[in-house]
Amino acid sequence: NYVPDFQSLSARSWQAYTESEIAQLVIHNYLLWTIGTGLKLKSEPAKSIIQNEGIKFDASQFINLTESRFNLFINSTRSTNTRVKTFNQLAYEAVKHAIISGDVLIVLDYGREEEKNKSVSARMIDGYYVQSPLNSINPNNGNQIFSGVEINKYGEPVAYWIILDDMTFQRVDAYTKTGTRQAFLVHGLEYRVDYYRGMPLLSAVLDTMKKLDRYKEATVGSAEERAKITWFVEHAQYSTGEDPIQKLKVAAGRGADAGTEQITNTL
Repeated sequence: NYVPDFQSLSARSWQAYTESEIAQLVIHNYLLWTIGTGLKLKSEPAKSIIQNEGIKFDASQFINLTESRFNLFINSTRSTNTRVKTFNQLAYEAVKHAIISGDVLIVLDYGREEEKNKSVSARMIDGYYVQSPLNSINPNNGNQIFSGVEINKYGEPVAYWIILDDMTFQRVDAYTKTGTRQAFLVHGLEYRVDYYRGMPLLSAVLDTMKKLDRYKEATVGSAEERAKITWFVEHAQYSTGEDPIQKLKVAAGRGADAGTEQITNTL
């Protein structure tokens, strides 16, 4: 029964990503091909259920309005908490962190205090900071905390614990008071059923990548050294195997220029 050290795996994966151009090339190409590549919201309301509830509405108008509002939302920086990235850019970073770190926590903030019109904005917290406090049991409700994820008696994640810079912990509820989802983990690789944290996709190839880096450095280094030599000696079938260059060195050391021409003709 392997017990993964999620923080150590995350640190090693980030080191491999930082030092290996192979890892960066593969991950960046995967993200470019999947995030923000023309996927659009297709609103398809369940008309029969809505009509059964006695609600009358124009389906075509509802679909056009919903899709237009969503497209406006994801292309605006107001969709993210920092007001720097758009929703698609945040999704790109979230998937990248999930692949490398193992998981990343997404928190949906429903409106800011200084805003009159409350709107939803998303923020991302690196999974490295999702850690359990010293007491793995929440004293207020008796829930167990597994690697920063608080689980109720039904096995449902109800909160996440974040370690702050001053070494204190902040509890983030997974649901609002009305039952709306506001925090969840995006996993890179799920380990086992009873593990609520994700594992980095690079964890299985960390040692292999180190060997590839050493092989690459050795190959490039030897090629560089060979490139410095502008000539080489090739022996014929019945050659004695003597090194004619050695004769040149001996002649140069003795100052015998007379034999240089003969040795050069031999080469």
